Amino acid sequence: MKHRIFFRILGMALGMSLLVLLSSCNPQCDSPFTVVVKSPVNAMGSEILLQASNPIFTDQLRSRAVYVNNQPLSSENIHFVEGLGLIVRMPSDLEGNVNLEVEDYDCGPLGIQVAMEDPSFFINNPNYILPSPPDIVIPVAPPSFPPDITNAWISPQNPDYCLWFGPYKEYPLIKNGTLILTDTTRIVASGSFELSTCGNTDAYYFNNPFFGIVDTINNYIELTIDRSAKEELTTLKVEHFTGQFIDIDQSGYAMQPTPTTACSSNPKLEKKHDMMWLLSRETGRLTIIFKLAL
Repeated sequence: MKHRIFFRILGMALGMSLLVLLSSCNPQCDSPFTVVVKSPVNAMGSEILLQASNPIFTDQLRSRAVYVNNQPLSSENIHFVEGLGLIVRMPSDLEGNVNLEVEDYDCGPLGIQVAMEDPSFFINNPNYILPSPPDIVIPVAPPSFPPDITNAWISPQNPDYCLWFGPYKEYPLIKNGTLILTDTTRIVASGSFELSTCGNTDAYYFNNPFFGIVDTINNYIELTIDRSAKEELTTLKVEHFTGQFIDIDQSGYAMQPTPTTACSSNPKLEKKHDMMWLLSRETGRLTIIFKLAL
């Protein structure tokens, strides 16, 4: 009997010691990362991407619950993508500032605030000119790259929005007088403009020049749009984008209206083939555009 009492007391003591040890292993709750969001301003009901501030911990977000204004979000609206983060579908009835929290097993929820706006907020808004899709498009390399980029590239969210890529020139990549790459062709767009497919000269995006690099071999795009000539555009006079070509069939935007019918109330849907995936450095918002077939 004495031995049984002794072992019971010993077990309780060990249990208490283990509890103290577990509770003291991270006494200050110093999480190795915080949660960040690519785009702090989004359309109501759209998807947003939550990532770890330190990319090496992004996969730690797997299977974690998400709370919106202290209410748990349904698991069907949370999708983890390996190496990317948590894609969260926001409720369509929330407008204004919204508190998002991702559960943290040690230190309580990791929080961040985002702004959700009605989609009309982004139409002809000088701070958010390029239209963004409501769904986050995960870039998948296309089976083949366009042999020629010269032509109109249209937004499926706003067929009036166009990036016109003009004639281009090819050149090797040289840095500090040294040939860096010999197995690639870099294409610098010249005579290229933002424009309105429907001829809307009042649009903020009408007739703004852009320039950059389009590498169809290494799949790299870098564009700078210059809107400084627009006197009414008080912010975002210059916007920088990086991106790549993606498989349009994997994006869900293969069938889109053609620009010739974009201005009508009943546009015709036609198969598209080439698509660019662009991310704005200034706003963090994603844009996709497809090439108008000749």
